[in-house]
Amino acid sequence: QQPDGRQLFNVALPAPGIEIARPVGGAGLLRVGCSTHQWMRAWVVVTDELAVVTGPDGRFRLPDLPPGTYELRFWHEALKLA
Repeated sequence: QQPDGRQLFNVALPAPGIEIARPVGGAGLLRVGCSTHQWMRAWVVVTDELAVVTGPDGRFRLPDLPPGTYELRFWHEALKLA
């Protein structure tokens, strides 16, 4: 969705298992939603850095990360933490 609220593109997914590829405009939060069903939405975090999604229990792993000091950033749709 563009800053003014207009959709960038509209793609129908009429059957399970369909894969759609679309370019994104660089790092940041990308909202994916349905113009008809407002409850159908998702967020994609686009980054050129190491990233991970938590499992259902909230845990995550960053495999092969070398020892060191790191800054972690978390984001949640409702809490707007960054």
